[in-house]
Amino acid sequence: MGLDPSLGFSHSGALATLLLAILACPLLAFAAPEKKATVIDKALAKAFPDCEVKRVACKLDKKAVGQVRKLAAQKSFNKKAAFAYVARDADGKIVGTAFFDAHKVRTKRETLMVLVNPSGTLKGVETVVFQEPPEYIAQDAFYASLEGRSQGRKLQLGRGLDGTTGATLTCRAVADCTRRVLALHEVLGERVGCQKSDEKEGVARLADSAR
Repeated sequence: MGLDPSLGFSHSGALATLLLAILACPLLAFAAPEKKATVIDKALAKAFPDCEVKRVACKLDKKAVGQVRKLAAQKSFNKKAAFAYVARDADGKIVGTAFFDAHKVRTKRETLMVLVNPSGTLKGVETVVFQEPPEYIAQDAFYASLEGRSQGRKLQLGRGLDGTTGATLTCRAVADCTRRVLALHEVLGERVGCQKSDEKEGVARLADSAR
């Protein structure tokens, strides 16, 4: 249906009016759509407030994969790449690194954000996605008990780490995940914000993981 001439409009007049309106509001006409924050963006903002976070992509060669397997005591590890999110404060100091790890718990998957201190200890663990029934999520006390732990038996369920009744498989999956992440953090080193560690410390961690 065309414009009604009785209203005093013509096609050319309407177009001219519309053009003037657009030119008068250039920001409205040409502004790019606002980027929506992803689940990862929100998790990182919560973990590292007022920090600049940089995503670092790292390829894993056979040597690196072998080192991660030994440190984490997980022979099945076979990833070809890893992604880390390194956070720096206003002074440029590294305050921590985040890794996101997706894995199967029972029959469905969960995604964890594992936070690591520059020293190589756990800063915290947050559940980002949990597809199992909610009653299978471990208690908050279990996640809190992970903070400050380092690689080795302290992160092996039933040996140096106590789980949650009714959520044993979830606790085991979380513990396995933290060992993988700490191993990646150490193997990838300075690229992902890890402080240098001497050779003796590395040998000690390998020995502890093998027990």
